[in-house]
Amino acid sequence: AGQQGAAMFYFQGYIVSDSGSIDLPLIGQQKVVGLTVREVQNLLESKLSNYIKFAKVNVKLANFRVSVIGEVM
Repeated sequence: AGQQGAAMFYFQGYIVSDSGSIDLPLIGQQKVVGLTVREVQNLLESKLSNYIKFAKVNVKLANFRVSVIGEVM
């Protein structure tokens, strides 16, 4: 069940709100409006590195979703 939940988390991702922010469980609401895809990736990886070992963030502009993968610390 744990792997299936992780897979759903990865594929569903998070949607950027109308106000230009993403609300992630570990790091809360993060403003991403005005940032490039690379800047969003770097911001989220940096913030998540305190909680997830080797955090890797995948930002997809096409559907405005963000996915996070990594090993939980």
